[in-house]
Amino acid sequence: MAKREIKKVDPFSLAKVLGILYALLGVIIGLMFAAWGSVMSNLHMAESDETTKTILSFFGIGSIIFFPIFYGIIGLVAGVITAALYNLVASWVGGVMIEVGE
Repeated sequence: MAKREIKKVDPFSLAKVLGILYALLGVIIGLMFAAWGSVMSNLHMAESDETTKTILSFFGIGSIIFFPIFYGIIGLVAGVITAALYNLVASWVGGVMIEVGE
């Protein structure tokens, strides 16, 4: 095993990976909110008020679209910021040491 040091991280490479990971997390969260909206729209108290039922249904459907996009954008921004901060700190104290196989 050889030790290697990560001296610098490409900000856009990290942003791409984190953007996709966060978008996948957004899909999971969006599905949970959609399930919650579906349950709430079908409750007895929601059945008496059609406006509330409609809003909760749109909330559930919208969350499947909104959360992956929102989390993906957050991941992209966080990736660029994290890589820039890592590069700055690594230039002061050195990078992260990892072991790699041959």
